[in-house]
Amino acid sequence: MKFKFIIYFFTVIFYAYSCTGTKDTVTKNKHEIISYKDLAFQRYGNDTIFTLSPAGMYVLCQKRINKDNLNPNILSEFFVYDLKKNKIIYEDKISNSTITWFSDAELKISVQKGIIHSSSDNGKIIYIYNLKSHKKNIIQDKIIINK
Repeated sequence: MKFKFIIYFFTVIFYAYSCTGTKDTVTKNKHEIISYKDLAFQRYGNDTIFTLSPAGMYVLCQKRINKDNLNPNILSEFFVYDLKKNKIIYEDKISNSTITWFSDAELKISVQKGIIHSSSDNGKIIYIYNLKSHKKNIIQDKIIINK
């Protein structure tokens, strides 16, 4: 009888400790998710857009641009947060631009030029920014220029 009680006692204690470890992991994951959101809300307020990279390794946090704004040179403010390292790995403010994911570790940034020189020019400069190498490839008429 005492033997069954001892086995039952240790089973309950083991179960209680294993559940506590699970709660700590869930709490830690919630904290990691909240941390990049807190940073974004501190910088950009409630008008923040979050976009996960295709593989979910990074989060693009952008200030929402008010389409009713008459300023033609409005800044696109954004940062990229690495979910594994729990830190901002790239941050920028670019005038007249649109930022989207190109691949898991690359951003596609489209910028409106100020002066258009010919009728065949669409007025856009598009470049791919690599988050790992910190280099950008400018795409112009299917020619890639490394910078």
